[in-house]
Amino acid sequence: MKCNGNLHTFAIPFRSNIGNAPSNTYFPLPKRAKTKDQRKHGLHYSKMFPITEKYMLAYHMGGDFQEELVMAYIERNIKQIYSEAAQYLKNYETGQHELFCVDIDDVLIKLNNQ
Repeated sequence: MKCNGNLHTFAIPFRSNIGNAPSNTYFPLPKRAKTKDQRKHGLHYSKMFPITEKYMLAYHMGGDFQEELVMAYIERNIKQIYSEAAQYLKNYETGQHELFCVDIDDVLIKLNNQ
């Protein structure tokens, strides 16, 4: 995805207990057993961060049926997820982001200084 005029790879974390986050900061997923009442499960854009291949690890499905359903749901909605994440980055660049979010600029500086 593009950020600060350059292409970068981003990791978007799964979160089981998203609280009062605005709906445009996450992609909702079906609840998990670990998801508490009044909380949401989803891909949390405000917690996404740039990553280089050096730090990437393959995610292996454990054969869990629920997990496979969630992954299939993500694959069916990948264009929407990509679009929403890109919009989050555009908003981030203009200073429109949550108070408690990843400092993407700082992570990019650290990655570039390696």
